[in-house]
Amino acid sequence: KVERIINVSQINYLKLERQEKTIYSKKPIVWNIKKSNERYIKLKITIFENKQFYLLRGYEGLYSISKDGFILSHEKEMPNGGIKAKRILKPSLSKSGYLTVRLSKNGVGITKTLHRLVLSNFIDNIDNLPQINHKDGNKLNNKIDNLEWCSASHNTKHAWQNSLIVPS
Repeated sequence: KVERIINVSQINYLKLERQEKTIYSKKPIVWNIKKSNERYIKLKITIFENKQFYLLRGYEGLYSISKDGFILSHEKEMPNGGIKAKRILKPSLSKSGYLTVRLSKNGVGITKTLHRLVLSNFIDNIDNLPQINHKDGNKLNNKIDNLEWCSASHNTKHAWQNSLIVPS
């Protein structure tokens, strides 16, 4: 339930009672979630092009990520004085068939797989499992509900059971 909208330095802060609320807006919005004793904290959610984005771990302030596997680059000032607008990054297809994105921080760029960014941002790997399984077998489906941490043996068994690996 949205109680009111407050405009503070060109950012719309919404006072919400529940995190699950979905809002559609063309402008970026940051949600504030009600805490005890009438305190409010800025929740790491941004709405952009009808998608919810959460700050990307390790790249806070630079990139955000959605549970559907989209990466949003934040607006930033360029060395020539210009401003680079927010945009959704276009992923590339790696030789192994996974989607990758190029992220940069402090002038250093690195290519990361999208499925690993999505899963590590939303689900902690408490068992220190080394691999990620795409439950439906589609390497291009990077939605959070399609990904799970797994062991190498579990990943291989899953591939055999779903005919993703064909005997040579």
